Amino acid sequence: MTAQSPVTDLGRDAGRLRNPFRHPPSLCQSKNDIMIKWIYEVDHDRNIFHINGMPFFSLGCLPGDEAFLEYISEDHYGHLACTSKCPPEHKYKKPPPLVVDNSDLVMYQSLVCAGSHMALSDLLAISDVLYPAEHVQVSLLEVMIGQCMSHRGIGKTIYELGIVFNHSQLTDNEWYLAYLMASIAFVPQIFNDPSILRWYPKLSREEFTWVCEDTVVCIATHLDDEQCLQASMSRLINVILEQKNDTGDYFGVFAFSMYHCAIIKV
Repeated sequence: MTAQSPVTDLGRDAGRLRNPFRHPPSLCQSKNDIMIKWIYEVDHDRNIFHINGMPFFSLGCLPGDEAFLEYISEDHYGHLACTSKCPPEHKYKKPPPLVVDNSDLVMYQSLVCAGSHMALSDLLAISDVLYPAEHVQVSLLEVMIGQCMSHRGIGKTIYELGIVFNHSQLTDNEWYLAYLMASIAFVPQIFNDPSILRWYPKLSREEFTWVCEDTVVCIATHLDDEQCLQASMSRLINVILEQKNDTGDYFGVFAFSMYHCAIIKV
């Protein structure tokens, strides 16, 4: 019996060694629970150190032990984020824009443009001053979007939208959220009825999506870069010209990370 005890114990230990992880490796991101407070991820593709699924620090310049926890804070919506006092060299860097196709830039430069920067009221032929009913609608919409932004899943997706290399790398979930935010202005503002989703057009992921007869939406990236913006605009205008069968104005809307938006009238 005494000779078998060590063998039995060794068998238990060997079993632990053969399976050192409670869960096998997975492509799905881990989630916090009552037993797990912090989850760290190392992203070598983007050189980013993630904390609890949120991009935080640059792998090339991580903060020291004392400052590490000091720089962990929350954004305005309660999501985990880097504090404002964190030095820029420690913060993660967004991927630079890719080199755009020169043919798109040539096409953009060949177009006759009435103005690269126009007031929204002039572009859409609307008044600068909102009517009382419109003001109430806009205020309600802002509150509802703010509530959506405070949702952890949505907030995390918005951060992820900001670190993709280009629009072709967007996941279906990221693309759908960006499209939903871009097209919310084209559906009735009904918030107390679960059937509101029936007002949204059925989605099939494409680079250009027509949300109504005269408006097309394109989810793009790096719209803060002038060349990326011009290349995206030229592709959008080309799609509109191909579909423009009737007289009248057609509109194109770009949305990126819910931070940048460009509206084109053709």
